[in-house]
Amino acid sequence: MYKKSLFFLILATLLLVGGLLLQKISGTYYNSQAYYSQLVEENLREEIREMEYEMVPLLDSVSTTEILNFGDFNRKTKYPYFVFRNQELKVWSDYHFAPDYHLIEGNYSIKLISYNNDIFITRKWFSESKTGQIEIVSILPIYTDFAVQNKYLSNFTNEDLFNRQEVSISAKADKDAYAIEFRNTPVFWLKSLPDFSLTYSPYKTALFIIYNLAILFLIVAIALWARRRAVGKHKWVMLLATLAIWVVLKITMNVFNFPGALSGIDLFDSQFFAVSWFERSFADLLLNTTMIFLLSAIAFKKYRIVIGKAHSSSTLRMLYAVLLVFLLNLVFNYQYLQLRTIYFNSQISLDITKSLTFDSFRVMAILVFFLISLSTAMLFHILFRRLEIQAASRREKVISLIVGSVTFWLFTYLVNLPVASLVGVTMAIIIILFISKIHKSLQQLSNAITLYILFWIMIESIVVGWCIAEFENIRETNKMVRYAQNLASKNDYMAE
Repeated sequence: MYKKSLFFLILATLLLVGGLLLQKISGTYYNSQAYYSQLVEENLREEIREMEYEMVPLLDSVSTTEILNFGDFNRKTKYPYFVFRNQELKVWSDYHFAPDYHLIEGNYSIKLISYNNDIFITRKWFSESKTGQIEIVSILPIYTDFAVQNKYLSNFTNEDLFNRQEVSISAKADKDAYAIEFRNTPVFWLKSLPDFSLTYSPYKTALFIIYNLAILFLIVAIALWARRRAVGKHKWVMLLATLAIWVVLKITMNVFNFPGALSGIDLFDSQFFAVSWFERSFADLLLNTTMIFLLSAIAFKKYRIVIGKAHSSSTLRMLYAVLLVFLLNLVFNYQYLQLRTIYFNSQISLDITKSLTFDSFRVMAILVFFLISLSTAMLFHILFRRLEIQAASRREKVISLIVGSVTFWLFTYLVNLPVASLVGVTMAIIIILFISKIHKSLQQLSNAITLYILFWIMIESIVVGWCIAEFENIRETNKMVRYAQNLASKNDYMAE
């Protein structure tokens, strides 16, 4: 029973429906502004507690010191602090901003202050000494609103406090606003904007697990059905089923922002990697690469051995051969385009020649390289075996190789793709395989199969190394160009 696809399909459906019901029930309250105000209040309480904990050594030093020496208070804290004595600023930890005394004066412990475009919370402590009254103030930034915004200036909202939500803050009680309190003292009043949508839920982890299990069981159901159908002549069913799984996963991830909406994993965050709708995060890139590898592995298993004859028509045979050479170039340049995408469309700088730090993104990037190389080798073998059958004579081999490669080279310009730098390498590999016929070792299961595998390992190593060298050269060139442009703009007031 457990091996039947219907069982896994029913199980996946039940999990999906249960997850949707749990999300709907919990969302009624946990997506409300009332709950959000409690969440902000808890965040504020945690931030103030952290601020107080960091200020304990400073408060002890101030209370036992008669002379305030600036060097004695060189402490690193999350939020800036300022020490006033007799209303004069004596010690500060922020070199960008220091509040005037009239902004923070008063007998209070916590207060919301608005100054120009800034809104911040001040936490104040008092201490008496022989030289006068000492006031220690620490600042918690809340919000900054710039009238003009550009790439240098942009609005700031404390994400640790507001969970990346756009809100309206007021120092006075307002209609439909919720009071945010600290130790029974109202600090400010909070009102969410009309497009408020809170994705937080205490059931986020449970929903994440439920939805992932539902997708997993759905994939198992499709795979079992495809395996039962892919018997005999129905080899294409496994490819079609894998493609269907890929489409289902992509639609789910993009339409429902899954699983990014239920997890805070950087792998699904577009700020680290984003290219297009098809690859909105590094997880999308990993998924696409994995699915292409699975399609390549299934196709390699089913179609690596070619049993057939060439077309009887020489014209059709030549057109088919030219198309196969075009596809061989496309497959081999696929790895170049993916490596180029990772280098120039993300914030993860894979400077392998400069750093040996293996964080999660680097490990994933190496996995992507590995899967791309395997997919390239398998698809190249499948297509080349068919090219060998169609281009029977030496003349047909030469013509199809030249025409197909030139056609692909022109295609890259028509669709505005990066220049096909690996066309020459692809032609060289095809010529080597035509002459050596080492690829036939897979079909004959001879001892030369080891040599064929080593051949592809060497090819992929050279290609990846060459790509990294070229990308580094392009990056260094771009840096020099930007430096020259900045230098020109500083020395020539008319420069653009």
